[in-house]
Amino acid sequence: LAFNDLTLAGRMDEKNEEVKALLIEVRSKHDAARAEAEFKRGKDALNADDEKAAFASFKAAAAIDTHNAEANYEVARLSVRLQHDLRDASSHAQRAVEAAPTHLGYRMLYARILTQAGMTALAKKQFEEVLKLDPANAEAKKALKRRWPF
Repeated sequence: LAFNDLTLAGRMDEKNEEVKALLIEVRSKHDAARAEAEFKRGKDALNADDEKAAFASFKAAAAIDTHNAEANYEVARLSVRLQHDLRDASSHAQRAVEAAPTHLGYRMLYARILTQAGMTALAKKQFEEVLKLDPANAEAKKALKRRWPF
């Protein structure tokens, strides 16, 4: 309702800077609430073992809030699990890593997706980043040793 009222007020007085600022704030809060609701719907669907519904909800949450690391991670993870497009999965995994660069799980998923997509140079870089964060990570060590013996 606030959004509608502010939109109407903005049309009536297009030069009112206060209305413009309030409209931006209301839109931002509305988007955040929508993203949170979609993310919760996705978690609930996962708990009910409905991965397709969870995927759709996480995808909606990630579209609303592109910087939501957890939503992007879930989209990427479920994309792989449901055998969807690896390019889309890679894009979401990359967003998760960019939003939370020190999260090992996000980096490992991104590296796995890149490997699966045949993007070996990018995968190598991600595995190396994992080892910087966790020098004892066995999977990253094994992946680097197996693919790049130098």
